[in-house]
Amino acid sequence: MSADSKSKLQCKNCGTVAPGKYCPNCGQKTNTDRFQWKHIGHQILDSIDFDRGFVYTLYLLLRRPGSAIREFIQGSRVRFANPFKLFLIIGAFTNFLTYEFDTFSHFIVDVSELEDLKGYYGYSTKYFSFFTFTAIPLFSVCSWLIFLKRSYNLIEHYILNLYIGVGQFLILIIFIPVIYYFPYDGIIVFYGFVNAAYNTWVLIVFFHAFNVRGIIKIVFAIAIPSVTVFYYNYLIYRLSPQALWEFLDRILA
Repeated sequence: MSADSKSKLQCKNCGTVAPGKYCPNCGQKTNTDRFQWKHIGHQILDSIDFDRGFVYTLYLLLRRPGSAIREFIQGSRVRFANPFKLFLIIGAFTNFLTYEFDTFSHFIVDVSELEDLKGYYGYSTKYFSFFTFTAIPLFSVCSWLIFLKRSYNLIEHYILNLYIGVGQFLILIIFIPVIYYFPYDGIIVFYGFVNAAYNTWVLIVFFHAFNVRGIIKIVFAIAIPSVTVFYYNYLIYRLSPQALWEFLDRILA
């Protein structure tokens, strides 16, 4: 094999053999490696840049999220928007809507006289997107441990769950007008069912888990963090300094 052929790489986005650092057909970098810890800083910094693919990625997260996320993680990235960017922007917009329309306050049951627990309920609904973001590491660790043999590393599971979070924000945005005008418990139950079904659908397609064993593993990957997320986020609430909540209050004031 000649030195020239050795220097050529196949684009992971379109399959074109590219002689340089960028694919001549689609423009993606040819050296798209797997995500590692060292990539997190770059991904966060890149999230402040508005590039193409924003609306297209949102469309894919509603139409075929499981396969689209898998394509992104496996290297086909030029068409997709940065997952951190999507989460920050769509999460902020969702939080604005839930705060502005007081979406969940009608469904909070005062189950305790403890002021600290009341404070947690208030902040967890007021800053819905923030607590969704803090829960993503829990869901990522669970899916990583349960699907450990699938060779995806923890960072890739984190990106998977970031995109799932964005998809769930989109579902909530669709439901907010319905919840606002029809504040009934049945609407919230149906919204929760749709949310869980979306999460399940994404993981089934992402992991090609179409058999009984795979579906059972996915149920555990969703159920375990879903059951423990209250205690997990309550711990986040307790450990976070008061200055954080004052800062968030000023943002929404």
